[in-house]
Amino acid sequence: MNYLTVGQRAPLSNLTIDDTAPITLKFTRQSPIEMDISCFTLDAAGKLINDDYMVFYNQPTSPCGQIKLTHYESQPTANKGIQAEFEVNLSKLSANIDSLFFVLSADTPLNQIQSLEIGIWQQSQKAQAAYQAADFAQQQASMLMQLYRKSGVWRVSNVAQGFNGGLTAIVQHFGGDVEEGSPQVLEPTAAPVQAKPSLEKVMLDKAPKLVNLAKKATISLEKRQLQQLTAKVALVLDASGSMNRQYKKGRVQEVVNRILPLAVNFDDDQALDCWAFARDPQYLGEIGLSNYDGFINNAHGGWRKWALGPRINNEAEVMKAVTEFYQKDGLDVPVYVLF
Repeated sequence: MNYLTVGQRAPLSNLTIDDTAPITLKFTRQSPIEMDISCFTLDAAGKLINDDYMVFYNQPTSPCGQIKLTHYESQPTANKGIQAEFEVNLSKLSANIDSLFFVLSADTPLNQIQSLEIGIWQQSQKAQAAYQAADFAQQQASMLMQLYRKSGVWRVSNVAQGFNGGLTAIVQHFGGDVEEGSPQVLEPTAAPVQAKPSLEKVMLDKAPKLVNLAKKATISLEKRQLQQLTAKVALVLDASGSMNRQYKKGRVQEVVNRILPLAVNFDDDQALDCWAFARDPQYLGEIGLSNYDGFINNAHGGWRKWALGPRINNEAEVMKAVTEFYQKDGLDVPVYVLF
């Protein structure tokens, strides 16, 4: 099972979730206060499609029937229990639906909640996000989890962004109508997005071999105030004949190991894109925490078998390939390419 840290984003396919089949989101809470969980269905501008597309206990099904609140418990509980279950069929949503935002709200500060967990299920549990009282501060609402399209691919983001003003402020923020007589609120002020989890902690959990490299990367990032930067990371490897010795001695694999902590810190997928080149370029795929170890000797049969043509230098072709790759992706973040 995958654990989604605050701020983490990933394609659903990376979590072994099939976006053509229904998925279930289960919200398990332990809370002495009443709280509500709602789903907002938004267009590409981040606005509510219409008021009927806010799915909650009083309106449990979207007009299209593809977003359903199938279970709901409103009362506080001293023990952990399922408060809400949403069933979503992403592949059958209309093209004008760009994202789904799952929102937590209450009439009192959310830091009274003891714990909250979100599980994403498809036959079995595929992913989980967990929050404690300290994650909510004094806000009365929090935009917890987002399912969204990007370049035609459904992705998930653990947003966990607090909102002053409670549910009414979020409804207004998303362009929904608030009935007359509802409590008046000031213009909502989004709390700063919580800091990314410690790079060293991520490595300790998922790639303990890289902890020392992560420490060095953290120092460099702090000096340049880049800890909160979001960017794609690409690595382009010279595999011409003059590099054979570097590959044999494992030095190219060392480069991969050194760069991966930066990718984990910068990139929403916690991975870097990798190319090799000689006369011809070859895209080798993503390098992440699950496949970095031995990547040079394993990817596409290992470095000796890469389909690069004669082992001569042709930098121009791989530069063109990398540029076209990201232009087609339609990215809204910068790309850091290490050549």
